[in-house]
Amino acid sequence: MARRGLGEIMSRAAGHVGSLFAPKTPRGRVRRAVFLILLIVFFTGTLSQPRYWNGAADWIGERTGIGVPHFWDLPFHLGLDLQGGTHLVYVADMSAIDEKEHVDAIAGVRDVIERRVNAFGVSEPLVQTNRSGDEWRLIVDLAGISDISEAIRLIGETPILEFKESNDEPARELTEEEQEEMDTYNEGAAERAEEALKKARAGDDFAGLAAEYSEDPVSAAQGGDLGFVAPDGPHYLLIDSITEAGLEEGEILRELVTSADGLHVVRYDERREAGREVSAA
Repeated sequence: MARRGLGEIMSRAAGHVGSLFAPKTPRGRVRRAVFLILLIVFFTGTLSQPRYWNGAADWIGERTGIGVPHFWDLPFHLGLDLQGGTHLVYVADMSAIDEKEHVDAIAGVRDVIERRVNAFGVSEPLVQTNRSGDEWRLIVDLAGISDISEAIRLIGETPILEFKESNDEPARELTEEEQEEMDTYNEGAAERAEEALKKARAGDDFAGLAAEYSEDPVSAAQGGDLGFVAPDGPHYLLIDSITEAGLEEGEILRELVTSADGLHVVRYDERREAGREVSAA
């Protein structure tokens, strides 16, 4: 009798489940719709607040030994409006660009800035272009970054964009007088760089040395602080030099680093997952 009763119960349960997913009557279709709505509400509610399900699963596991699986616990990604951040508007100087090339020019700059921002792991950055009359703008929203100076350092430039047409004419050879002037200037720059390196390794204030010796006005104003830079970013040579030398945080390279921008005195300040903070004079 017990087996027959259990089989009858299971048969009826299977019939109810079958009628729920494959209804044959209008009332059955209503029940299916209500069931699916409740299932969706349960799923979305548990997805947004999984702690209730997971807490109940732990409670059942502690008291019965039955392993109830946890629900997905996905972190919330807050946007600029909820998390707070920085909103930058760059005005593009298109005076030297043909009007038919404006779209391609601003799109190229947008892609460059987007790659720079993404290299530092900023949460959901938004880089978009906008045109108002004859004025082109590049709008950058960086969630979680409230310091405007830090945001500008991430991008690498102050909010002024200039567009210039490339000169395809071959470079002319320098005259003897021009070559002598360049050689003299380079020798003086090398001597000043070596002097700055010697003072930096002797313990002089790095920010003060950057302000005194750096020929880059932005670097001088920021005390040589380049912020966090990525290995595939514009300052990759500095990262390569730091890696090859095996520097620890706070140490200064023993030698100058030569790049297309000139000579650099490099100090390794700090490292985080998305990049390394570097100072250069």
